[in-house]
Amino acid sequence: MADLILEVRQLQVEFGSSGQTLAAVKGINFQLQRGQVLGLVGESGSGKSVTALALMGLVPPPGQVMPASEIWFTATAGQPSVNLVSLLERERRCYRGGQMAMVFQEPMSSLNPVYSIGFQITEAIRLHQTVTAEQAENQAIALLQEVQVLPKDEALEAEFLALGRHDAGSVLLKLKRYIRQRKLALLQRYPHELS
Repeated sequence: MADLILEVRQLQVEFGSSGQTLAAVKGINFQLQRGQVLGLVGESGSGKSVTALALMGLVPPPGQVMPASEIWFTATAGQPSVNLVSLLERERRCYRGGQMAMVFQEPMSSLNPVYSIGFQITEAIRLHQTVTAEQAENQAIALLQEVQVLPKDEALEAEFLALGRHDAGSVLLKLKRYIRQRKLALLQRYPHELS
C-alpha cells in the first residue's frame, strides 16, 4: 500500500507591496502518495508555479506562505511527517535538494551559466551526501548517463572502436583513457553548450 509523502492543507500564498495584497494561491488542498504522480493544471497565472515554489520554500519576496498553511512532508516511509511551513530556513534546507527537489520550467534559471555542469552537479551531491570529490564526480557522470546526456560506457566503447585509431597492443588502455576523457569533457561544459 502506498503511503502519504506530501499533504498540503489550506495553502495560501500572498504577495504584498505598497499596502496592497494579492493572493496568488488561495486555500489549495491535495495529497500525494509515495510513487504517485500529481499534475497541477491551470491557466497562466493561476498559481501552479507559486504552489511549487511554496512547497520548496522558495517563494520570492515580497511573497509569503501564510501561517495558517500546512505542508506536511514525510521524507522516509514510517518516519513522522514534518510541517515544512513551521521550519526555519536552515532546517528546511536539510530537506531541499536531498529529499525533495524541483525542476524549474525555465532552463536558463536551472543552472548557473558561469559554472560548468560538472561543478554544479557535484556540488549538489556533496552538499547532501558524505562523499569524496571523486565519488561525487562518478555519481554526476552516472546521472548524466541515466538521462542520456552522456552516452553509456558501451556506446562510448563502440564510438572509440569506430574511430579505428588504435593498435592491438594498447587498445584497452586507450579505450579506458578515451572513455574517461569523454566523460570529463562533458562535465567541463557549460549549460549553454548543452541542448
